[in-house]
Amino acid sequence: MTFRVILPNGRTVEVSGEGLDPEPGVGWRVLVPTSSGGGITGVVLGRGRGTPRGRILSVPDRGPVVLPHHLELLEDLSKDYLVPKGVLLFKMLPSVFNWRQEEVVRVSDRKPVGLDPGSSALIDYVRRRKEVKLETLKKRFGSRLVNLLVDKGFLVKETKWIQPKRKSLYRLKVSLEDALRLVRDQKKRDLILKLIEAGTMSEDDLRDLGFSVRTVRSLVAKGILEEVEEEATGVGPSRVFEPVKEVSGRVTVLWGDLYEVVSKVVGTCVSADGSSLILSTGSDLIRTLIPSLRGVFGDRLVEIHGGVSGGRLFKCWFSCLEGGKVVVGTFPSLLAPLPDLKVVVLLDETGPGVKPPALGIDLRRAVAHLSRRTGSALILTSPAPSVTSYYLTVKKIATHRKLIPRRPEVFILKRGSAEILTEDTVRILEGDRKVLFLVRKEGYSYAYCPRCESIVRCPICGTFLTLSRDTIYCTGCRKFRTKDLLCPECGGDVEDMGFGLDRAVEVVERTFGLKEGFNFSTYPRWGEVYDTVVVLSADGILSLPTFRSEEEFFLYLVRAYLCADKKFVVQTTVPDVGPLAAISKGNFEEFYRTELARREKEKLPPFYRLALIRSRRDLGAYIRKVVSPDVRTVPRIQEGVYDHLVRFRERETLRKIADLRRRFGKDIIEVRVDPF
Repeated sequence: MTFRVILPNGRTVEVSGEGLDPEPGVGWRVLVPTSSGGGITGVVLGRGRGTPRGRILSVPDRGPVVLPHHLELLEDLSKDYLVPKGVLLFKMLPSVFNWRQEEVVRVSDRKPVGLDPGSSALIDYVRRRKEVKLETLKKRFGSRLVNLLVDKGFLVKETKWIQPKRKSLYRLKVSLEDALRLVRDQKKRDLILKLIEAGTMSEDDLRDLGFSVRTVRSLVAKGILEEVEEEATGVGPSRVFEPVKEVSGRVTVLWGDLYEVVSKVVGTCVSADGSSLILSTGSDLIRTLIPSLRGVFGDRLVEIHGGVSGGRLFKCWFSCLEGGKVVVGTFPSLLAPLPDLKVVVLLDETGPGVKPPALGIDLRRAVAHLSRRTGSALILTSPAPSVTSYYLTVKKIATHRKLIPRRPEVFILKRGSAEILTEDTVRILEGDRKVLFLVRKEGYSYAYCPRCESIVRCPICGTFLTLSRDTIYCTGCRKFRTKDLLCPECGGDVEDMGFGLDRAVEVVERTFGLKEGFNFSTYPRWGEVYDTVVVLSADGILSLPTFRSEEEFFLYLVRAYLCADKKFVVQTTVPDVGPLAAISKGNFEEFYRTELARREKEKLPPFYRLALIRSRRDLGAYIRKVVSPDVRTVPRIQEGVYDHLVRFRERETLRKIADLRRRFGKDIIEVRVDPF
């Protein structure tokens, strides 16, 4: 009997499996040999027809690790993002399922008498570590010496299956204000601010963002960060939900207050005749909601996220096969084997984790495919929907409900380039106790001209100019660039208008003194409520070199707005931009209508999809001829690198891009679908 098995590298192999107990079916995990003599984990796709290469070594489970509709989901995502199905599968599966077989070496009982210094050093090295991978030992000491000591009986080889160790999780151990006082290095400060935004992050996630393990462990040693062995799921008080089912249609967009939204979600899951999946874009939100959700669902609730230990995760994962469960988790829970899935919920579809760096796909697209493949209802939730989700409601593909119970008084205040706190802000805050101060240091710093009293614009395309590393340049057309720090309009000196959170803490404390109710952050958390919320500075979001900059600015402001119970204050150098006008009027949907009209005119998402092809030479003419005529090619600031932005509607274009990558493999640096 032959089986087709997909491997972590994306390849599919055929292997024999006579006499296996149990006999694996589609979606079962199997352990198969490698050409080098070790073994790796694979997942069965079905029966094979060709000549097998090797034999299944073992079937470690008593049920499928994924179901057939998950393999269909992976096929959809593979075509959407030009990533091999097997690579996606093993990125999405919890790492505890990805076993590998390795040869390890340990010291034998034979006494190491009469050995030369080199052999003694090797024996001591293995003894201190109890066991060492054979390949590691050969690289360090040489194959000849290792093989000799094995042959002489001083070392013993054995083959064993290795389960990946659980990834370390880190979170801030002290208050943000204390952390910023204790740390002066800018790289470490950036790491702290990322953790404040995310709540907890794994070592791998921090490494993906450019932070070294050494930096992380240095902050742990100083007592600023702490390592979390298993993320507590009972954090915070339990809130009693009154389940209300007001979700109609197969796709629903719910937005506004967190607990109003979750009440509707809970009502739908309670009434569903089957299982539900509640997928969160961040583990911090899960930690907030778990106590309340467990109070509603009891033993039906299953957790699948980075804070669940390996043994418990195995139990949770395979319990899904029983049906009737409510799974709450991060992106690995997409593959939870729920045979009777009826409801799929994406919590906070505009949160920072909606495109996990380790995964490289958009979770909104993933849940849409999963919903379609299983025929389940899809609910997208957030403080405010993305422009694409709102577009679904305009096209009647989705129904929507806005749930905003509080409407604080709104103040939009003009801020000078050098101001941290305006006089009006100080006056408004007099006597306020529970205040959240926000500084969003994202994107670039604008170039400000004190003589013109305005942000400097590009003389070619009109985009706000960026000031970075003693250079003024345009992130729009990329044609204007100069080291003369002068305003193109009046010739006056320009200056940087940005500031960080540490500077804001210093000025607020100097102005108001130390107050227990004052809180500082870079990012407002959905569900938190303060008397007053002050956005000290967030204009840098508008400088991001992407068509989504105004949307990101708007979503940030709405998220902050929902945290304010009485007063919402925004300091800005650009008070006339569309997002602020919509916030000021309390007419959020005005922003969506304006933004959709612009994007349709400019052939941008959600009307078109985008693919970014980065190459070492200009392939623009060939791409226009063979892939799509709708291509914009611009040289990057880095010389010898070209960015080709392709607009397309048909999936067939992605096949053409895949062919292009194969043909110009040496010239193409990377291809990213939905890059922004």
